[in-house]
Amino acid sequence: MVTHRLYLINLAKKWEVTFSPLKDTKMPIESTPIPESVPSYFQQRLTQLAITPELNELTAASFTDDYARQTFPIFSENLSGDILIRYAGINGWKSFFKGKSQEAAYVRTRLHPSRCTNGMPKYLTPRGAGTEVFFPPTILEAYHQATELKTLVVTEGEFKAFKACMHGLACVGVQGIHNTHEKDPNGGNTLNTELQAVIRQCQVKNLIFLLDNDCLTVEYDEDKDLAKRPTLFYSAVRNFREYTKHLECDVYFAHLNPERPEKGIDDLFCEQADKVPQIVEELLKFKLKNPYFFIENVTDKSLKKLKSYFGIDNAESFYSKYEEVLTDKKFRFNGYFYQYNGLELKRLVSDAINNFVRIGDDYYEAYQKPNKEERMETVFDKRKKVTITDDYGKDAHLFIKRYKGFCLVPSHHNYRREINQCYNTYYPLSHQPQAGSYENSLNLLKHIFGDKLEFALDYMQLLYQRPAQLLPILLLQSKERETGKSTFGQWLRDIFESNSVKLGNADLQGDFNSAFVEKLLIVVDETSLEKKATSEAIKRMSTEVGKVIVKKKSVAEYETDWIGKFVFCTNNVGTSLYIGKGETRYAVFTVPPFPKEKKDPHMQQKLREEIPAFLHFLLNRELHYPQKGRMYFDFEVYKTNELDEAIDANISVVEREIRNYIQDCFDTWPYLKELSFTAKDLADELKDNSKFIDRVALVRSLKNDLEYTPTPTSTRYQFYSLKAFSIVPDDFSPVSRVGKCYCIHREIWEIGKVQIPEPPPELPF
Repeated sequence: MVTHRLYLINLAKKWEVTFSPLKDTKMPIESTPIPESVPSYFQQRLTQLAITPELNELTAASFTDDYARQTFPIFSENLSGDILIRYAGINGWKSFFKGKSQEAAYVRTRLHPSRCTNGMPKYLTPRGAGTEVFFPPTILEAYHQATELKTLVVTEGEFKAFKACMHGLACVGVQGIHNTHEKDPNGGNTLNTELQAVIRQCQVKNLIFLLDNDCLTVEYDEDKDLAKRPTLFYSAVRNFREYTKHLECDVYFAHLNPERPEKGIDDLFCEQADKVPQIVEELLKFKLKNPYFFIENVTDKSLKKLKSYFGIDNAESFYSKYEEVLTDKKFRFNGYFYQYNGLELKRLVSDAINNFVRIGDDYYEAYQKPNKEERMETVFDKRKKVTITDDYGKDAHLFIKRYKGFCLVPSHHNYRREINQCYNTYYPLSHQPQAGSYENSLNLLKHIFGDKLEFALDYMQLLYQRPAQLLPILLLQSKERETGKSTFGQWLRDIFESNSVKLGNADLQGDFNSAFVEKLLIVVDETSLEKKATSEAIKRMSTEVGKVIVKKKSVAEYETDWIGKFVFCTNNVGTSLYIGKGETRYAVFTVPPFPKEKKDPHMQQKLREEIPAFLHFLLNRELHYPQKGRMYFDFEVYKTNELDEAIDANISVVEREIRNYIQDCFDTWPYLKELSFTAKDLADELKDNSKFIDRVALVRSLKNDLEYTPTPTSTRYQFYSLKAFSIVPDDFSPVSRVGKCYCIHREIWEIGKVQIPEPPPELPF
């Protein structure tokens, strides 16, 4: 049997004499004219490696014909400038199945450097194919001739393996340091079966797992776990040792000297062409250290020592190994943060961890989020524990402040985040009161509230100084646009920041209320909420002094304190909200349009700039009105004609007809002191007026709207019929009847009657 060393040297000499550019006297220069154009990436790479067309050819068994052999170049070029690497194995050209039946050649692609952008990898493996071992022609020939290869090198990359074999060093290439294995029938991992066959057939005694010179390189990045890279190299060496334990050979781990500029063995052979025999000889001596390599027998080496070599056994070892890179920087190792303080290595945690809290069993993060105007707003979002540990270290959660639960305690002066082990979800304001001009703020309030300016100032002062105080519902209305309503609403939001929210009509009528139920200020623009049920819910919340239920999608309901104040802005005068008779919770104001000479496109920005001065004014101002009720103000303070008009506009058709009928009766018979009628009488009188009127609707309206009840027993009464009077006014007389009648006294009616607005005239078409 030919010895491996002599065989490879003779084969390398044969290549040299015929094709090698290393010996100028034997290279057929005339047969390889230099192209006039710039060489392609493929040409540059093969020229650099001294791979000639003859060396690049391989004849192997066809995978399409059991009796044929085919010749192909191992390295070729596609139209995109990429290098195609055709694989051959111990049984011939390699193939894989594309889908269930279509068999194709196994060709790996080395992308052109210009295409390796935006995270694109350098190499592409055929889609649907697994990883394979690259066997250069000399290794395949040695296998088929059963030539002894005492030492076999396994390294990452086809070019490295090919170049090593060109210089008499038996070498195979893998597609990654972790791709030396394949799955065994039991679901475990085993060394690639073809590689095992080569090792046995060629009687390999020494296996060298060769890495590049950067396997001990760490690039500093504060956000990345620096232990991951050396751990990957360690695990690759460990796994290779495990996969080869059943083979009768010694296993060595080697890498190029980190102090040298050449990264891989192909670079080393190219840059040190005149020293190639010496380089190969140094590697095969298996000495621990030499000018070109570090090499060590790891067949029986303990994993602890192997970890220590890569510096990953502990943080101190890691810092010592890579001290030149780390110096006094904060770095992350195995999920934890460390920093050398000049005396010792200390474990620490990022300052950003202070933005996290644990409430009960859940984690939350407070951070600044830009709005559409790129102004920052504080938000509070739920986070997973694994996300926090991934970003800040395995023990980061140990540095997070813990609370028993949530609380909602509004305050703008003596703010406390933690109250009795509970996390206060109310946000502190970023504004600091400071003396200055607030002229624009005052002018806006004068424009919006007119002669009710003191009420407006007290309202703003109570919002700021006593945020838990119940306050009237503000309704700002106008038929015209650009009156300042929306400007006022946004100004309130700018003042109270994340404690305020702007809603649409649908948000108040939906099933979930988590968007607003814990806010101090709820601003609703373009209000149109005519449904009585919605208005009733708003009224109920506006005077709530206890708890309300928070309804959030996909989250269990829970209770919280209600601190909300509603501000509605609308162009639907009189019809935006249902406001019933006797309502005292609404402060309704009609806002006039701005005079043209006072319109200012920069008003919103000016108001923002005045916030510190305006808050300073509110902080030092005395309240104008004393507290009189649950909503602080006496109703007369904010009562307006607009409220009466809004109430009148919400009178139902049935109630309107009843009131008109009663008034018409008293106007028709001035001497009449008492008007009596039954529900049937009234139904007969009004049945032609509206399709909504029937006896049931009349009884309901008399009871609920007018608060009238019939006599408990049947009684005799005089019925005055407007229908009968309209037919024979000159010969009319009341009819005496018996029944449970409603009795309306003129004096009481005149005192409590509501002015009924006339219905709109009918259109002429």
